[in-house]
Amino acid sequence: MVARSLAIHPIWILAALALLAASLASPAAGQTPTVPVDEPSFETHGSLPWEEPPGATPFVVEEVVDGDTIRVIEDADRNGPDPWWELVRIIGIDTPETESPYTEEECYGEEASEFLSELLPQGTTVYLQVDNDPDIPDDREITDEGMELDDYDRWLAHAYLRDGEDYYLLSEVIVLGGYAEVPGYEGNTYFVKELDEAEEIAREENRGMWGACDA
Repeated sequence: MVARSLAIHPIWILAALALLAASLASPAAGQTPTVPVDEPSFETHGSLPWEEPPGATPFVVEEVVDGDTIRVIEDADRNGPDPWWELVRIIGIDTPETESPYTEEECYGEEASEFLSELLPQGTTVYLQVDNDPDIPDDREITDEGMELDDYDRWLAHAYLRDGEDYYLLSEVIVLGGYAEVPGYEGNTYFVKELDEAEEIAREENRGMWGACDA
């Protein structure tokens, strides 16, 4: 699992800010910042950045299908004679459904889809990372062969959006905004704690669907 580039998590931001303010009068030798210096160029709902995720592979977004599903392709294949765009289901979250031939619209489904579309306009680069499912080798690259799939043949992967040297976990950003719940996926254990904490924050503050939809 990757390590945070910062030592705190959103649930501790207020405490960290208080400690930082108290320490400004007499900073300790070798002290390093514990809060971001620059704001990211997109909405993170308080999510903090991660270091470069090991094994993450860049892909280009063609389309946001709904609040937790995107269509991507490797950049080198975009202009090929027969490009093949892969559907990716973001691991660890479940957003409300939008209306389609197979699903009925649920409360806050359109808002979740619109939010992800704002984060990932066509042509955006995202970084996909596999989880630690015991049936998948740790050194396996993201390729079409042997990729973990859901019941609809979509790739299951974590997705990151990069801002400078920082990487933001999309599932955490979505959950903190109140656009998704965290059901979890069997065998995938990366970020379980972080996503559970993010949902707790969103619920307590009535963010997004937790304030707009009937329980």
